[in-house]
Amino acid sequence: MNRQNSIYFDYAASTPVDPMALEAMLPYFKDFYGNTGGVHRYAQQLSEQLENQRALFAENLRAKPAEIIFTSSATESNNTIIKGVARSLQAKGKHILISEIEHPSVYQPAQYLKQQGFDVQRIPVTDKGILESGKIEKLIRADTILVSVMHVNNETGVIQPIEEISSICKQKDVLLHTDAAQSLGKITIDLSRLPIDYLSASSHKIYGPPGSALLYCRSGSPYLPLLHGGGQEDGRRSSTVNIPGITGFGAAFKIASHNQKEEWKRLAELRKLFTDKLYHSIPEVQINGDERHTIPGIISVSFKGTDAEILSMQLNRQGFAVSTGSACSSGSIKESPVLKAMGIDTDWIKGTIRFSTGRYTGKDEIESLFRILPDLVQKVRKIR
Repeated sequence: MNRQNSIYFDYAASTPVDPMALEAMLPYFKDFYGNTGGVHRYAQQLSEQLENQRALFAENLRAKPAEIIFTSSATESNNTIIKGVARSLQAKGKHILISEIEHPSVYQPAQYLKQQGFDVQRIPVTDKGILESGKIEKLIRADTILVSVMHVNNETGVIQPIEEISSICKQKDVLLHTDAAQSLGKITIDLSRLPIDYLSASSHKIYGPPGSALLYCRSGSPYLPLLHGGGQEDGRRSSTVNIPGITGFGAAFKIASHNQKEEWKRLAELRKLFTDKLYHSIPEVQINGDERHTIPGIISVSFKGTDAEILSMQLNRQGFAVSTGSACSSGSIKESPVLKAMGIDTDWIKGTIRFSTGRYTGKDEIESLFRILPDLVQKVRKIR
Protein backbone atom coordinates (compact mmCIF):
# COMPACT_ATOMS: atom_id res chain seq x y z
CA MET A 1 0.00 0.00 0.00
CA ASN A 2 1.30 3.44 -0.94
CA ARG A 3 1.78 5.65 2.12
CA GLN A 4 0.52 8.61 0.12
CA ASN A 5 -2.87 6.91 -0.06
CA SER A 6 -2.98 5.99 3.63
CA ILE A 7 -4.16 7.89 6.70
CA TYR A 8 -2.39 7.56 10.04
CA PHE A 9 -4.47 7.28 13.21
CA ASP A 10 -1.77 5.82 15.46
CA TYR A 11 0.11 8.84 16.80
CA ALA A 12 0.01 7.46 20.36
CA ALA A 13 2.22 4.58 19.20
CA SER A 14 4.78 6.76 17.42
CA THR A 15 5.02 9.98 15.44
CA PRO A 16 6.87 11.00 12.28
CA VAL A 17 10.02 13.02 12.87
CA ASP A 18 9.36 16.74 12.53
CA PRO A 19 11.33 18.19 9.55
CA MET A 20 12.88 20.84 11.84
CA ALA A 21 13.99 18.16 14.30
CA LEU A 22 15.51 16.17 11.45
CA GLU A 23 17.31 19.26 10.17
CA ALA A 24 18.74 19.90 13.65
CA MET A 25 20.09 16.34 13.75
CA LEU A 26 21.81 16.25 10.36
CA PRO A 27 25.00 18.16 11.29
CA TYR A 28 25.65 15.60 14.05
CA PHE A 29 25.65 12.81 11.50
CA LYS A 30 28.08 14.40 9.04
CA ASP A 31 29.86 17.51 10.39
CA PHE A 32 30.18 16.94 14.13
CA TYR A 33 31.18 13.45 15.19
CA GLY A 34 33.23 11.64 17.76
CA ASN A 35 32.64 10.51 21.31
CA THR A 36 31.82 12.77 24.25
CA GLY A 37 34.32 10.81 26.33
CA GLY A 38 37.31 12.17 24.39
CA VAL A 39 39.51 15.20 25.18
CA HIS A 40 39.97 16.54 21.62
CA ARG A 41 37.91 19.35 20.08
CA TYR A 42 35.54 16.94 18.33
CA ALA A 43 34.56 15.47 21.68
CA GLN A 44 34.37 18.90 23.30
CA GLN A 45 31.94 20.13 20.63
CA LEU A 46 29.70 17.16 21.26
CA SER A 47 29.91 17.56 25.03
CA GLU A 48 28.89 21.20 24.70
CA GLN A 49 25.89 20.21 22.55
CA LEU A 50 24.91 17.55 25.07
CA GLU A 51 24.89 20.05 27.93
CA ASN A 52 22.98 22.58 25.83
CA GLN A 53 20.23 20.02 25.30
CA ARG A 54 20.24 19.06 28.96
CA ALA A 55 19.80 22.73 29.87
CA LEU A 56 16.94 23.04 27.37
CA PHE A 57 14.94 20.26 29.01
CA ALA A 58 15.80 21.45 32.50
CA GLU A 59 14.64 24.99 31.77
CA ASN A 60 11.32 23.89 30.25
CA LEU A 61 10.60 21.33 32.97
CA ARG A 62 11.76 23.71 35.72
CA ALA A 63 14.40 21.26 36.88
CA LYS A 64 18.16 21.36 37.40
CA PRO A 65 20.34 20.27 34.46
CA ALA A 66 22.05 17.65 36.65
CA GLU A 67 18.63 16.06 37.24
CA ILE A 68 18.19 15.19 33.53
CA ILE A 69 19.63 11.87 32.36
CA PHE A 70 19.39 10.89 28.70
CA THR A 71 18.47 7.29 27.86
CA SER A 72 17.43 5.28 24.80
CA SER A 73 13.73 4.86 25.60
CA ALA A 74 11.03 5.44 28.19
CA THR A 75 11.15 1.67 28.72
CA GLU A 76 14.80 1.93 29.76
CA SER A 77 14.01 4.90 32.00
CA ASN A 78 11.13 3.06 33.67
CA ASN A 79 13.21 -0.07 34.21
CA THR A 80 16.07 1.98 35.63
CA ILE A 81 13.86 3.61 38.24
CA ILE A 82 11.67 0.66 39.23
CA LYS A 83 14.60 -1.74 39.65
CA GLY A 84 17.06 0.85 40.95
CA VAL A 85 14.84 2.21 43.73
CA ALA A 86 13.97 -1.34 44.79
CA ARG A 87 17.64 -2.28 45.11
CA SER A 88 18.51 1.00 46.83
CA LEU A 89 15.81 0.86 49.50
CA GLN A 90 15.16 -2.83 50.07
CA ALA A 91 16.61 -2.56 53.58
CA LYS A 92 13.89 -0.01 54.39
CA GLY A 93 11.04 -1.99 52.83
CA LYS A 94 9.88 -4.05 49.89
CA HIS A 95 6.40 -2.66 49.30
CA ILE A 96 5.84 -1.06 45.87
CA LEU A 97 2.58 0.45 44.59
CA ILE A 98 1.77 0.71 40.88
CA SER A 99 -1.56 1.54 39.26
CA GLU A 100 -3.58 -1.15 37.48
CA ILE A 101 -3.26 0.72 34.19
CA GLU A 102 0.52 1.05 33.90
CA HIS A 103 2.41 0.50 30.66
CA PRO A 104 4.14 -2.92 30.40
CA SER A 105 7.51 -1.18 30.87
CA VAL A 106 6.42 -0.43 34.45
CA TYR A 107 4.25 -3.46 35.09
CA GLN A 108 6.79 -6.05 33.89
CA PRO A 109 9.76 -4.74 35.95
CA ALA A 110 7.43 -4.67 38.96
CA GLN A 111 6.45 -8.28 38.28
CA TYR A 112 10.14 -9.17 38.03
CA LEU A 113 10.71 -7.62 41.45
CA LYS A 114 7.74 -9.58 42.81
CA GLN A 115 9.51 -12.75 41.76
CA GLN A 116 12.55 -11.51 43.70
CA GLY A 117 10.53 -11.23 46.91
CA PHE A 118 9.16 -7.68 46.72
CA ASP A 119 5.55 -6.99 47.67
CA VAL A 120 4.03 -5.35 44.59
CA GLN A 121 0.49 -4.07 45.04
CA ARG A 122 -1.69 -2.65 42.26
CA ILE A 123 -3.82 0.43 42.84
CA PRO A 124 -7.36 0.13 41.39
CA VAL A 125 -8.95 2.69 39.10
CA THR A 126 -12.55 3.78 38.59
CA ASP A 127 -14.71 2.67 35.66
CA LYS A 128 -13.56 5.89 33.95
CA GLY A 129 -9.90 4.95 34.30
CA ILE A 130 -9.11 7.49 37.02
CA LEU A 131 -6.91 6.62 39.98
CA GLU A 132 -8.41 8.10 43.14
CA SER A 133 -5.69 9.68 45.27
CA GLY A 134 -7.48 8.67 48.47
CA LYS A 135 -6.93 5.01 47.62
CA ILE A 136 -3.18 5.58 47.42
CA GLU A 137 -3.17 7.23 50.81
CA LYS A 138 -4.87 4.17 52.34
CA LEU A 139 -2.52 1.70 50.63
CA ILE A 140 0.76 3.38 51.60
CA ARG A 141 2.44 1.53 54.47
CA ALA A 142 5.49 2.05 56.66
CA ASP A 143 7.48 -0.26 54.34
CA THR A 144 6.31 1.36 51.07
CA ILE A 145 9.37 2.50 49.12
CA LEU A 146 7.92 3.59 45.76
CA VAL A 147 4.67 4.60 44.07
CA SER A 148 4.52 4.57 40.25
CA VAL A 149 1.56 6.18 38.46
CA MET A 150 1.55 7.18 34.80
CA HIS A 151 0.62 10.76 33.95
CA VAL A 152 -1.52 10.01 30.87
CA ASN A 153 -2.74 6.55 29.94
CA ASN A 154 -1.50 5.36 26.57
CA GLU A 155 -4.73 3.50 25.68
CA THR A 156 -7.48 5.85 26.88
CA GLY A 157 -5.69 9.20 27.10
CA VAL A 158 -7.02 9.70 30.64
CA ILE A 159 -5.01 12.20 32.70
CA GLN A 160 -4.27 11.07 36.25
CA PRO A 161 -4.46 13.53 39.21
CA ILE A 162 -0.68 13.62 39.54
CA GLU A 163 -0.69 16.82 41.61
CA GLU A 164 -2.84 15.25 44.33
CA ILE A 165 -0.89 11.99 44.19
CA SER A 166 2.47 13.75 44.46
CA SER A 167 1.26 15.75 47.46
CA ILE A 168 0.16 12.59 49.26
CA CYS A 169 3.44 10.82 48.53
CA LYS A 170 5.40 13.80 49.82
CA GLN A 171 3.33 13.90 53.02
CA LYS A 172 3.92 10.17 53.50
CA ASP A 173 7.63 10.49 52.66
CA VAL A 174 7.33 7.95 49.82
CA LEU A 175 9.09 8.28 46.47
CA LEU A 176 6.93 8.88 43.39
CA HIS A 177 7.69 7.95 39.78
CA THR A 178 5.53 8.93 36.81
CA ASP A 179 5.68 7.70 33.24
CA ALA A 180 5.12 10.88 31.21
CA ALA A 181 5.64 9.39 27.75
CA GLN A 182 2.15 10.46 26.64
CA SER A 183 2.11 13.86 28.38
CA LEU A 184 5.48 15.47 27.66
CA GLY A 185 4.97 18.33 25.20
CA LYS A 186 1.18 18.05 25.51
CA ILE A 187 0.64 19.07 29.14
CA THR A 188 2.76 21.62 31.02
CA ILE A 189 5.00 19.86 33.54
CA ASP A 190 6.52 22.07 36.23
CA LEU A 191 8.85 19.99 38.38
CA SER A 192 9.63 22.94 40.65
CA ARG A 193 6.00 22.78 41.79
CA LEU A 194 5.24 19.07 41.50
CA PRO A 195 7.04 17.00 44.15
CA ILE A 196 7.71 14.12 41.74
CA ASP A 197 10.96 12.25 42.37
CA TYR A 198 11.32 10.47 39.03
CA LEU A 199 9.87 11.03 35.55
CA SER A 200 10.27 9.18 32.24
CA ALA A 201 9.61 10.53 28.75
CA SER A 202 10.35 9.64 25.15
CA SER A 203 11.32 11.44 21.95
CA HIS A 204 9.33 9.47 19.38
CA LYS A 205 5.99 10.38 20.99
CA ILE A 206 6.52 14.09 20.22
CA TYR A 207 7.87 14.06 16.63
CA GLY A 208 11.46 13.37 17.62
CA PRO A 209 13.59 10.40 16.58
CA PRO A 210 13.21 6.92 18.09
CA GLY A 211 16.06 5.79 20.33
CA SER A 212 16.21 8.92 22.48
CA ALA A 213 14.51 9.54 25.81
CA LEU A 214 15.07 11.02 29.24
CA LEU A 215 14.88 10.21 32.90
CA TYR A 216 14.40 12.90 35.53
CA CYS A 217 15.81 12.14 38.96
CA ARG A 218 15.25 14.77 41.64
CA SER A 219 18.43 15.78 43.47
CA GLY A 220 18.94 13.65 46.55
CA SER A 221 16.62 10.85 45.41
CA PRO A 222 18.10 7.32 45.50
CA TYR A 223 19.48 6.18 42.16
CA LEU A 224 21.30 3.10 40.94
CA PRO A 225 22.27 2.78 37.25
CA LEU A 226 20.81 0.01 35.15
CA LEU A 227 23.75 0.05 32.73
CA HIS A 228 27.41 -0.09 33.75
CA GLY A 229 30.38 0.51 31.50
CA GLY A 230 32.01 3.71 30.32
CA GLY A 231 30.50 5.93 33.01
CA GLN A 232 28.66 8.35 30.71
CA GLU A 233 26.00 10.70 32.15
CA ASP A 234 28.15 11.07 35.30
CA GLY A 235 28.09 7.33 35.79
CA ARG A 236 24.31 7.19 35.81
CA ARG A 237 23.82 5.69 32.36
CA SER A 238 26.79 4.09 30.60
CA SER A 239 26.67 3.92 26.79
CA THR A 240 28.03 6.09 24.01
CA VAL A 241 25.87 9.20 24.03
CA ASN A 242 23.42 9.54 21.13
CA ILE A 243 24.04 13.19 20.28
CA PRO A 244 22.01 13.22 17.02
CA GLY A 245 19.04 11.61 18.78
CA ILE A 246 19.22 13.92 21.79
CA THR A 247 19.48 16.94 19.48
CA GLY A 248 16.39 15.84 17.57
CA PHE A 249 14.58 15.16 20.84
CA GLY A 250 15.42 18.64 22.09
CA ALA A 251 14.27 20.31 18.88
CA ALA A 252 11.02 18.31 18.88
CA PHE A 253 10.36 19.16 22.53
CA LYS A 254 10.95 22.85 21.89
CA ILE A 255 8.48 22.82 18.97
CA ALA A 256 5.84 20.85 20.91
CA SER A 257 6.14 23.11 23.95
CA HIS A 258 5.84 26.27 21.86
CA ASN A 259 2.73 25.00 20.02
CA GLN A 260 1.18 23.19 22.99
CA LYS A 261 -1.93 25.33 23.60
CA GLU A 262 -2.71 25.81 19.94
CA GLU A 263 -2.31 22.10 19.17
CA TRP A 264 -4.46 21.08 22.15
CA LYS A 265 -7.28 23.31 20.90
CA ARG A 266 -6.98 22.01 17.33
CA LEU A 267 -7.00 18.36 18.42
CA ALA A 268 -9.94 19.01 20.76
CA GLU A 269 -11.93 20.28 17.76
CA LEU A 270 -11.02 17.17 15.79
CA ARG A 271 -12.04 15.00 18.72
CA LYS A 272 -15.47 16.64 18.85
CA LEU A 273 -15.90 16.09 15.12
CA PHE A 274 -14.88 12.45 15.57
CA THR A 275 -17.20 11.77 18.52
CA ASP A 276 -20.17 13.54 16.91
CA LYS A 277 -19.83 11.42 13.80
CA LEU A 278 -19.24 8.27 15.83
CA TYR A 279 -22.39 8.55 17.91
CA HIS A 280 -24.54 9.66 14.98
CA SER A 281 -23.47 6.97 12.53
CA ILE A 282 -22.76 3.78 14.54
CA PRO A 283 -25.01 2.15 17.15
CA GLU A 284 -23.73 0.37 20.27
CA VAL A 285 -20.45 2.21 20.66
CA GLN A 286 -18.74 3.73 23.68
CA ILE A 287 -15.67 5.87 24.30
CA ASN A 288 -13.61 4.53 27.16
CA GLY A 289 -12.27 6.78 29.91
CA ASP A 290 -13.27 10.03 31.54
CA GLU A 291 -13.70 12.48 28.66
CA ARG A 292 -13.50 15.41 31.08
CA HIS A 293 -9.95 14.45 32.03
CA THR A 294 -8.23 13.30 28.87
CA ILE A 295 -5.81 14.52 26.26
CA PRO A 296 -7.71 15.13 23.01
CA GLY A 297 -5.49 13.08 20.71
CA ILE A 298 -6.30 9.60 22.09
CA ILE A 299 -9.76 8.08 21.63
CA SER A 300 -10.44 4.51 22.79
CA VAL A 301 -13.60 3.27 21.09
CA SER A 302 -15.40 0.00 21.83
CA PHE A 303 -17.74 -1.36 19.17
CA LYS A 304 -19.97 -3.90 20.89
CA GLY A 305 -20.16 -7.30 19.18
CA THR A 306 -17.16 -6.53 16.96
CA ASP A 307 -13.81 -8.28 16.61
CA ALA A 308 -11.21 -5.49 16.85
CA GLU A 309 -8.54 -7.57 15.11
CA ILE A 310 -10.71 -8.10 12.04
CA LEU A 311 -11.89 -4.49 12.07
CA SER A 312 -8.35 -3.11 12.31
CA MET A 313 -7.25 -5.37 9.44
CA GLN A 314 -10.16 -4.17 7.31
CA LEU A 315 -9.33 -0.55 8.12
CA ASN A 316 -5.71 -1.19 7.17
CA ARG A 317 -6.78 -2.59 3.81
CA GLN A 318 -8.75 0.60 3.25
CA GLY A 319 -5.65 2.69 4.07
CA PHE A 320 -6.26 3.58 7.72
CA ALA A 321 -3.61 2.83 10.35
CA VAL A 322 -5.13 2.21 13.80
CA SER A 323 -4.27 0.22 16.91
CA THR A 324 -6.18 -2.34 18.97
CA GLY A 325 -4.38 -1.33 22.17
CA SER A 326 -1.08 0.13 23.27
CA ALA A 327 0.75 -1.28 20.20
CA CYS A 328 4.08 -0.87 21.95
CA SER A 329 5.06 -4.48 22.48
CA SER A 330 5.03 -7.56 20.27
CA GLY A 331 2.15 -6.49 18.05
CA SER A 332 0.06 -9.41 19.27
CA ILE A 333 -3.65 -8.93 19.92
CA LYS A 334 -4.45 -9.36 23.61
CA GLU A 335 -7.34 -8.39 25.82
CA SER A 336 -6.48 -5.00 27.28
CA PRO A 337 -5.57 -5.14 31.01
CA VAL A 338 -6.31 -1.40 31.16
CA LEU A 339 -9.91 -1.87 30.05
CA LYS A 340 -10.27 -4.93 32.30
CA ALA A 341 -9.09 -2.84 35.25
CA MET A 342 -11.83 -0.34 34.41
CA GLY A 343 -14.41 -3.12 34.68
CA ILE A 344 -15.45 -3.01 31.03
CA ASP A 345 -17.31 -6.08 29.81
CA THR A 346 -15.32 -8.55 27.69
CA ASP A 347 -17.66 -8.22 24.71
CA TRP A 348 -16.90 -4.50 24.58
CA ILE A 349 -13.14 -4.98 25.16
CA LYS A 350 -12.83 -7.40 22.23
CA GLY A 351 -14.20 -4.72 19.94
CA THR A 352 -11.91 -1.88 21.03
CA ILE A 353 -9.90 0.27 18.63
CA ARG A 354 -7.61 3.13 19.63
CA PHE A 355 -7.72 6.07 17.24
CA SER A 356 -4.99 8.63 17.95
CA THR A 357 -4.67 11.90 16.08
CA GLY A 358 -1.73 14.25 15.77
CA ARG A 359 0.01 17.11 14.05
CA TYR A 360 -0.79 16.00 10.51
CA THR A 361 -4.39 14.95 11.13
CA GLY A 362 -7.04 17.24 9.69
CA LYS A 363 -10.83 17.30 9.30
CA ASP A 364 -10.50 15.66 5.87
CA GLU A 365 -8.93 12.57 7.48
CA ILE A 366 -11.82 12.30 9.96
CA GLU A 367 -14.34 12.71 7.13
CA SER A 368 -12.58 10.03 5.08
CA LEU A 369 -12.63 7.60 8.00
CA PHE A 370 -16.35 7.97 8.60
CA ARG A 371 -17.16 7.47 4.94
CA ILE A 372 -16.22 3.81 5.40
CA LEU A 373 -16.25 3.05 9.16
CA PRO A 374 -20.01 2.58 9.72
CA ASP A 375 -20.27 0.02 6.89
CA LEU A 376 -17.10 -1.77 7.99
CA VAL A 377 -18.36 -2.11 11.56
CA GLN A 378 -21.66 -3.51 10.31
CA LYS A 379 -19.88 -6.06 8.08
CA VAL A 380 -17.52 -7.20 10.85
CA ARG A 381 -20.42 -7.60 13.26
CA LYS A 382 -22.07 -9.96 10.77
CA ILE A 383 -18.85 -11.97 10.41
CA ARG A 384 -18.62 -12.40 14.18
